[in-house]
Amino acid sequence: MNTEDIRKASLPACRKFDVRRLDVFGSTARDAASGASDVDLLAEFRGIQAVVLRGGSSAFSTNWKTP
Repeated sequence: MNTEDIRKASLPACRKFDVRRLDVFGSTARDAASGASDVDLLAEFRGIQAVVLRGGSSAFSTNWKTP
Protein backbone atom coordinates (compact mmCIF):
# COMPACT_ATOMS: atom_id res chain seq x y z
CA MET A 1 0.00 0.00 0.00
CA ASN A 2 1.45 3.37 -0.97
CA THR A 3 0.53 6.88 0.16
CA GLU A 4 -1.86 7.41 -2.77
CA ASP A 5 -3.74 4.19 -1.89
CA ILE A 6 -3.98 5.39 1.72
CA ARG A 7 -5.25 8.80 0.63
CA LYS A 8 -7.98 7.26 -1.54
CA ALA A 9 -9.00 4.75 1.13
CA SER A 10 -9.04 7.28 3.98
CA LEU A 11 -10.78 10.20 2.30
CA PRO A 12 -14.38 9.06 3.09
CA ALA A 13 -13.48 8.49 6.77
CA CYS A 14 -11.66 11.85 6.92
CA ARG A 15 -14.78 13.60 5.70
CA LYS A 16 -17.10 11.61 7.98
CA PHE A 17 -15.03 12.26 11.12
CA ASP A 18 -14.14 15.87 10.25
CA VAL A 19 -10.39 15.31 9.87
CA ARG A 20 -8.56 18.51 9.01
CA ARG A 21 -5.21 16.89 8.25
CA LEU A 22 -3.92 13.35 7.94
CA ASP A 23 -0.19 12.64 8.05
CA VAL A 24 1.50 9.41 7.01
CA PHE A 25 4.88 8.70 8.58
CA GLY A 26 7.29 5.84 9.06
CA SER A 27 8.25 3.25 6.48
CA THR A 28 5.15 3.82 4.33
CA ALA A 29 5.90 7.54 3.96
CA ARG A 30 9.52 6.73 3.14
CA ASP A 31 8.36 4.22 0.50
CA ALA A 32 10.24 1.52 2.40
CA ALA A 33 7.31 -0.55 3.70
CA SER A 34 7.30 -4.32 3.42
CA GLY A 35 4.37 -6.70 3.48
CA ALA A 36 4.76 -6.95 7.26
CA SER A 37 4.79 -3.17 7.82
CA ASP A 38 2.02 -1.30 9.53
CA VAL A 39 0.74 2.10 8.40
CA ASP A 40 1.45 5.01 10.76
CA LEU A 41 -1.10 7.83 10.63
CA LEU A 42 -1.54 11.02 12.61
CA ALA A 43 -4.90 12.78 12.33
CA GLU A 44 -5.76 16.36 13.22
CA PHE A 45 -9.48 16.84 13.83
CA ARG A 46 -11.39 20.08 13.52
CA GLY A 47 -12.52 21.38 16.90
CA ILE A 48 -10.59 18.82 18.97
CA GLN A 49 -7.31 19.52 20.71
CA ALA A 50 -5.31 16.53 21.90
CA VAL A 51 -1.71 15.40 21.96
CA VAL A 52 -0.67 11.79 21.54
CA LEU A 53 3.02 10.96 21.76
CA ARG A 54 4.33 7.68 20.44
CA GLY A 55 7.83 6.38 19.79
CA GLY A 56 9.10 6.38 16.25
CA SER A 57 9.83 8.86 13.54
CA SER A 58 9.08 12.50 14.20
CA ALA A 59 9.48 13.54 10.57
CA PHE A 60 6.20 13.64 8.69
CA SER A 61 6.82 13.43 4.99
CA THR A 62 3.30 13.41 3.58
CA ASN A 63 0.21 15.33 4.57
CA TRP A 64 -3.18 16.07 3.09
CA LYS A 65 -5.67 18.73 4.00
CA THR A 66 -9.30 17.83 3.51
CA PRO A 67 -11.73 20.39 2.09
